[in-house]
Amino acid sequence: MQEPKGKDYLSEIFSPIRKELSEWKENYIHLLKRKEKLFYPIFQYLVSLPQREIRPALIFLSARAVSCDELNPKVFSQLKNFAVLTEVFHTALLLQNSVVQNIQINPGEQEIKNQSYVLLFSDYLLAKSFSLLQEIDSLEIGKKFADIFNSISESRIRETNFLNDFNLAEEDYIKMIENKTAKLMSTACGVGVEIVKGKDLEREALEKFGLNFGLALQIVDDCLNVMDKNSKFIQDLDIKKYDFPLFYLFYFLPLEEKKEIFSFLGDEKGKLPRARSLSLVYRAIELALKKAKYFSDQAKKNIDILPKSRFKESLIALADFPLERLSW
Repeated sequence: MQEPKGKDYLSEIFSPIRKELSEWKENYIHLLKRKEKLFYPIFQYLVSLPQREIRPALIFLSARAVSCDELNPKVFSQLKNFAVLTEVFHTALLLQNSVVQNIQINPGEQEIKNQSYVLLFSDYLLAKSFSLLQEIDSLEIGKKFADIFNSISESRIRETNFLNDFNLAEEDYIKMIENKTAKLMSTACGVGVEIVKGKDLEREALEKFGLNFGLALQIVDDCLNVMDKNSKFIQDLDIKKYDFPLFYLFYFLPLEEKKEIFSFLGDEKGKLPRARSLSLVYRAIELALKKAKYFSDQAKKNIDILPKSRFKESLIALADFPLERLSW
């Protein structure tokens, strides 16, 4: 596999499963469409999102990495249905996050100001995901998704208590994102292997791959959100005003630096000096990216046991994707 570069990185990585992703995308978009005009801006926003192929790709690549033969129609249909289910479920969670974090959805010039529409659409997608789960007709997969949904819900409730608490350790932050993004990716990989009847050892290896890849991806996402030159934080550097993902990154700081921020947050006199704000932010980002690199490297080690194939090569390249984005 030629080393992928730039913004075509994912397209090149996913080339061995282009057909599978094409059929998945057709089904996914068909399911998102609604006749009601008030939901159309949300639909526009969702189909324009980058990286929406990652979770379905994990399913197809994991399945093909342990079963390199062509998939029979029944198995392919099961994988495709599970890929649609997984991304519909993830999309619902994404919409809920936009409401919780007060992020305005603004596709083009049609800003969605009524957040109740966003919540309604997320509820619709959650209902659809559980309906799709019935079609897959697997108690084991159903149990896994129920566990993930419970884990994500619990994690979201807990994180409301974590915000602004700088006594928390880095491990608490890792646990939070593990119980959300990373576990879903881990399950995507594991179920892909189960559907093609792969070995338990292969399933466990790919579940670990998905978990570590998911952790690396979320940490880098948080860093990029803070580093964006157009972000409000970088423009005015007022630590008091910002929660996600900035506070999460501060969990990586040593205790003394956490205490400095904590004492400042209790002081109503004004902002932390700009230079010190930048220093703390970029120190946190530096430490966070080191941790992301660790998880990315672990993901690649997790799949050492798999036989050599173009699908395994794609998984290895995908593990580098989170940090590769920093150079774009």
